[in-house]
Amino acid sequence: LKAYMLLSLCVIVWGSNFIFGKMLVQAFSPGTFSPTILTMLRLLFIVLFLVILTFIKKQFKRVNKSDLLAIIFLGVVGVFINNGPFLKVQTADSTTSALILATAPILTGFLAALFLKEKLTLKSLIGSLVA
Repeated sequence: LKAYMLLSLCVIVWGSNFIFGKMLVQAFSPGTFSPTILTMLRLLFIVLFLVILTFIKKQFKRVNKSDLLAIIFLGVVGVFINNGPFLKVQTADSTTSALILATAPILTGFLAALFLKEKLTLKSLIGSLVA
């Protein structure tokens, strides 16, 4: 039951990203906060939360430099390329933005098949459609 409650909380928080992102973009007059700054602030607060949680749980592990570079690169790709355009699209409603970003599992599956030569199985195609 605890796992399902945490998963539900995760979905609620993730889903609210679209609504609050749209509200933040509309709330600030042009030039006050750019979508890039809002994205950076969002990332900053997420990182701070995760670092505090890691120290509370005493599960902090050292990361070697090559892995750290990969993490930073993936963070830039994941945050700015994913959320940056979402915040820039000020004319789209939050539902449209959510639907566009919800295609990520499908795109990931096709890119994995294209670049990593993973097989697209019926199970993965059905899972992508459900997602």
